[in-house]
Amino acid sequence: MKSIFKKIHSKYIELSFFKFICFIVRKSFKLMMNFLIRFLILPMNLILYLIYPFVKVRFGMIHNDVFGHYLFDPEFYLRKKKLTKEKSYDLFFFSSNHEINTFWDKVIKRNFKVNSIFKFFFLNSNLFFRSKNSFKLNERTARDTENIFYRTNIQLSFTKEEINDGKIFLKSIGLKQNQKFVCVVNRDPFYKKNVVDQYYKDRNWDYHNYRNSNIDTYIPAIEYLLKKNYFVIRVGKGVSKKLEIDHENFLDYSSSELRNDFLDVFLMSNSYFNLVSESGLLIVSLIYNVPICFVNMGSIKATQVWHEKQITIFKKIWSNEKKNFLSLKEHKYLSDPNNYKDKTLIRNENSVYFWEDNEKYSIHDNTPQEILDATIETENIVLNNTWKNRNKSKLETDFWKNFLYDKNFHGPQIRSSVGNQFLEDNKYLLD
Repeated sequence: MKSIFKKIHSKYIELSFFKFICFIVRKSFKLMMNFLIRFLILPMNLILYLIYPFVKVRFGMIHNDVFGHYLFDPEFYLRKKKLTKEKSYDLFFFSSNHEINTFWDKVIKRNFKVNSIFKFFFLNSNLFFRSKNSFKLNERTARDTENIFYRTNIQLSFTKEEINDGKIFLKSIGLKQNQKFVCVVNRDPFYKKNVVDQYYKDRNWDYHNYRNSNIDTYIPAIEYLLKKNYFVIRVGKGVSKKLEIDHENFLDYSSSELRNDFLDVFLMSNSYFNLVSESGLLIVSLIYNVPICFVNMGSIKATQVWHEKQITIFKKIWSNEKKNFLSLKEHKYLSDPNNYKDKTLIRNENSVYFWEDNEKYSIHDNTPQEILDATIETENIVLNNTWKNRNKSKLETDFWKNFLYDKNFHGPQIRSSVGNQFLEDNKYLLD
């Protein structure tokens, strides 16, 4: 028996060593080919650099590994270019070989000149020519800090055939003529672990858990919308838990066989408004100017304040030492770059570092009542179209006065709103 185990173990070591050698060979070959390509195109890079004052040829990278960035940045680039009327020949490459959304791949390819060879021009430009022929689609990725969206119209539009396909789908699920529909998307662990993880083998995504929320807490809001005769569609690329609501006007599309990459984008961009939590899919609402009821926002500082048609309510951070929820002032302290000493501080807009192995604080989701109140408030504003002349309460005025505002990060003007009832119920924020 021991000899058998010895043979198996020996064979396993041989196989592992063989795999390791194959990996090294593949990597070495790839590096060698990349170096060769960059060397061969270097003279062309030089020519483009020299003629740049007369003919602007530029190379840009499209981030297609994170869905939110992949949605937002190309739209931002097209709107900005239309606004500035900058004359340049722009060529692009994808940052990865990920297939986050095959429909969006199609949209990008019909609006951008994309080829993997342009990556090498981009790298050479950065290394040898002071980045003259390379550029970023958006300096503040997935954010509009320049009022671009407020001054321009949608660029990445659907074709007539795609719009027709979307309408056929809506009719097939029972949407009546002139009936409005609302999309609901809440973040849970499924997407990272089952979709994104195929590109990042065995990566631990738990540090993103603070962004997740329980879909059951959305049920009162969904039931309210159903009573108001809206058709409610739960969207998302797979979910951890199916929502069991038996109603002719409800569809848990995210856990059904009907789900596909095209409909994910079409539904979110054509709804009456969207009830969302932190998810890349919510960016569809931003680029197509769909009203948003944003609940369970994990980081107050990360709020997209430039989007006018938005009501936001936030998760609450509990101090295990002080035994209280953090006020805006305490949030501001934790987000101040001058206080960055360790991981107990919120770094920039992304607070994943704050929650990684953090025992000092715990985060609390919005309650079902808070989500319902925010939904009712959003629906009322959408019905009456009072986004521009909405009367802000004194609490909300005080909230924005104490907000962690950074013009370079948030943009030149605050246009979004905070739920009035949420502030009324959580006055500790303004202590």
